[in-house]
Amino acid sequence: MLTHGTGEAGSQIGGLEAEIICLCGFMVLLTRLRWFTERRFLRLSRITFASILGTDPGFLRQGLAYQFFDLQGERRGVNGPRSAPNDNAVLVFYLPCNPDVNAVHGAFAFHSFSVRLLSGRRKIAAAAGVED
Repeated sequence: MLTHGTGEAGSQIGGLEAEIICLCGFMVLLTRLRWFTERRFLRLSRITFASILGTDPGFLRQGLAYQFFDLQGERRGVNGPRSAPNDNAVLVFYLPCNPDVNAVHGAFAFHSFSVRLLSGRRKIAAAAGVED
């Protein structure tokens, strides 16, 4: 039993309370580790578009198969989580030194990405028949 304070008026922390405090601290540590890992990956990675080859409806989580081209022009194909059901292309972040280490834009827990037309391009897109 841990005590804090002086004499009999000090607060006491039992074994269960100490375990709960340690568990909460561990969960905060894991969350921060995931955030730092994502930030490091985003800082080191390159971005490109990938075309979707197929989708997997899945039971708990939808998936997709996609392909992209790295800086050397080599085609890479990967399976990943599906971010939105109406996407026909995804953003892919990959490490230039190892393009096999990659992630789609929907795979991040703390960062979100979307692709939209620029406001000045809407008239050109509307004239071409592209919906926003």
